[in-house]
Amino acid sequence: MSSISASKVGGIKLLQNFKGVAGVGDSIKFWLDPWACYDPLKDRFPALFRLESDKRCLIADRFDSSISAFSGKWGWSRVPYSEDERREWNSFIELLDSVKLAGTGDRWVWIGGNEKEFSVRAVKSFLRSATDFSNNFVFEWSKWVPKKVNILVWRAQMGRIATLDALSKRNCFNGDERCILCNDGLESADHLFRSCSVASEVWYLISRWCNISPIFAFSLEDLLEVHVFSGLGIKAKIALKGIIMVGWWCIWIARNNRRFSNKTCSASSIVQDIKSLGFLWYSNRSRCRDISWRDWLSFSFL
Repeated sequence: MSSISASKVGGIKLLQNFKGVAGVGDSIKFWLDPWACYDPLKDRFPALFRLESDKRCLIADRFDSSISAFSGKWGWSRVPYSEDERREWNSFIELLDSVKLAGTGDRWVWIGGNEKEFSVRAVKSFLRSATDFSNNFVFEWSKWVPKKVNILVWRAQMGRIATLDALSKRNCFNGDERCILCNDGLESADHLFRSCSVASEVWYLISRWCNISPIFAFSLEDLLEVHVFSGLGIKAKIALKGIIMVGWWCIWIARNNRRFSNKTCSASSIVQDIKSLGFLWYSNRSRCRDISWRDWLSFSFL
């Protein structure tokens, strides 16, 4: 409850999206819960709330069921007499005169956003309503590469793979953090897939293979959008998008082989792996399943 009470978006508390519907009034607090209006009565009438002797009283404690009205059952520490108290009293009585109890069990309703019923999605939408996501990069999965490749690229783009800098931040590694492929620069996702000399050569060889301009990326997001500005046709763009992602996969495999098995790997051998794996997946998972190995190597099939 303390977490819910503290949650606030744009000055609006999460609790303000809930409203009590009084039945017999035996489970809703008269002053502390929102029921007669969208705010708790203690916030609407602070001067009267200071005079209340039982601040945690229920609606039923202040409702006279014999006359079906809020009258005579107040618990003031003294009679309201100041100007502020009398002004609040007039509004207070006017508000309560318009409230009718249903005579059934008390219940709560969700009044937040466009959702008519309470759901986790409705709360999530409310908590995110003040956040601007317009500048966030939206990762689009490739349909012809396996899910494991999509997941690796997705996590790597967010910096959430087990590179040495990420492990060091989690106090899981305290050794040399230099890139194992180029031995130059700290091993981060950005370095491993973009600025590493081996990765740079891989992207250059891929650009020659796919007949596009040399790939220069200033961020990982730039790499994932190379196909958009490649000038290729629609089918070729789809193929190039997947090839770039397969490139991330093969670079990651080469990094692991070098670190854990001490196997050296050149950029040209990584590209050969990209071509062979890419052909295997593209010829079996895309709509162009009649593609030949020769056409794939020349990238002239589209």
